[in-house]
Amino acid sequence: FSLTAIVTLALGIGANTAVFSVLNGVVLTPLRYDEPDRLVHLFYSQHGYVTAPAFLDYRDMIEGFESVAAMYNYREWGQTLTGSGPPQRVTVLPVSAGFFEVYGVRPII
Repeated sequence: FSLTAIVTLALGIGANTAVFSVLNGVVLTPLRYDEPDRLVHLFYSQHGYVTAPAFLDYRDMIEGFESVAAMYNYREWGQTLTGSGPPQRVTVLPVSAGFFEVYGVRPII
């Protein structure tokens, strides 16, 4: 009986720790951007994606936002990055102009 109780407690504590670790990293930790409470993520749910011309129309119509950018996550692919070191495989995600401005970061390249 004691062994069953100890194993049950160990599994429960381990599962609780794993769930809290994920919850803390995803929900409770604030975003590492300047003023994360001012970021808004909008979804276009009619077809699951927004075409480039539609995004340009929306960007021109939206008022009240400091800047607007799009991330085309339905076209993520891998590319080989070459340069001063050995080639490296990277994930490429097309974004619109002003994407880095929205997040307040400078692009590396």
